[in-house]
Amino acid sequence: MAIRASWLRKRNLVRDNVARAFSAKCGISLYSFLREFYDAEIPPPIVDFEGQYIPDSDTLDEILNDIARKAGLPKAAVDACFFRKESFPQFAERLLRSGAYRDMG
Repeated sequence: MAIRASWLRKRNLVRDNVARAFSAKCGISLYSFLREFYDAEIPPPIVDFEGQYIPDSDTLDEILNDIARKAGLPKAAVDACFFRKESFPQFAERLLRSGAYRDMG
């Protein structure tokens, strides 16, 4: 049971960190990001968000660097998890399976 609770805690943490990283740099409120792009019944692909809110590749790189730092992963591992045609929840799940927050226990 402890493993499941830990996994759920990590899922919530990655959700929060992904949402904060993208909303902070892209001019969308945290609430709107979560409602429209993460917690939606059928979350849209990241490319839909990217086209509307991410001004350039440097901004995306800054966001992914921030996520890597918070998740305790190398930037290359985060890049390998990021697929524009997938949704943010899928991206977060890939981060977890790549070892994000592994040091949390």
